[in-house]
Amino acid sequence: MGWEFATLIDPLDLSRVKCKLCGKKMFGGINRMKQHIGQVTSCNVATPDQQKRCRDAYEAPQKKKKLKQ
Repeated sequence: MGWEFATLIDPLDLSRVKCKLCGKKMFGGINRMKQHIGQVTSCNVATPDQQKRCRDAYEAPQKKKKLKQ
């Protein structure tokens, strides 16, 4: 889900990504990109729908893990 908003800067380094919406380059991989778009004070170009989708995709594994316990 996050890859629709990100591109790899270096194909050999999966932790370096660039936001397709605002062009910001960052370390941290696709999880960091989901945080960048999904957080309130982050990518100022993302629409509310894009922010919600990224926030949900980032939080889904955490919710699933809590339900298992």
